[in-house]
Amino acid sequence: DLLRVLKLRSGGDVTIKALTIQDGFSRSYAANDEGQYIENFSGVGGGVRIEVYGNNALNMESVIIQDNVSMTDGAGAFLVLQEGIMTIANSVFQNNLACPQCPIKLAITTDEGVVESGFGPSGGAMWFNVLAGRTDLINNTIFANTAKTGLGGGIRMSMNATGNESYARLFNNLFFENVAADEGNDIWMQYDVGSDFQPQ
Repeated sequence: DLLRVLKLRSGGDVTIKALTIQDGFSRSYAANDEGQYIENFSGVGGGVRIEVYGNNALNMESVIIQDNVSMTDGAGAFLVLQEGIMTIANSVFQNNLACPQCPIKLAITTDEGVVESGFGPSGGAMWFNVLAGRTDLINNTIFANTAKTGLGGGIRMSMNATGNESYARLFNNLFFENVAADEGNDIWMQYDVGSDFQPQ
């Protein structure tokens, strides 16, 4: 039941310009035998899912991402960068909805079994995940997006490398009327999952 508009995995540079992505939908969870909702990360990204591997670039410019729904994370977009530079510029993210029917907490499958997540699905407009590298958000408008049960009604940013090897820079962006059930109506930023780097 995946009706995502665009899915792309690339080992080279990716550039998307002057494109409208709307009315996408992804069903990103499943229920186990006990009735628990289990995240299925292959389904995240209601409008678009892009993964760029290697030391390559992802550029999005003059893109409109609107009216998309994900049953879990990244309703408008789920973007993964392995170690290059991601630039999102002059774009609009509006009226995207993460998880309209989800319970407050989901169950996550780990090596130790099934555990309950501390929060629900996140990233109404987008969730970007930078493994190592840099993300620049420049001159974007991000409004009226919702993470109904989670973090980052506008965007969730996950910077996963240690030290200063992954970071984000935001210049002249406009955020308004975004809503998150848990934290970060406009932005929820996670720097360094190893917790050994404090951003300036």
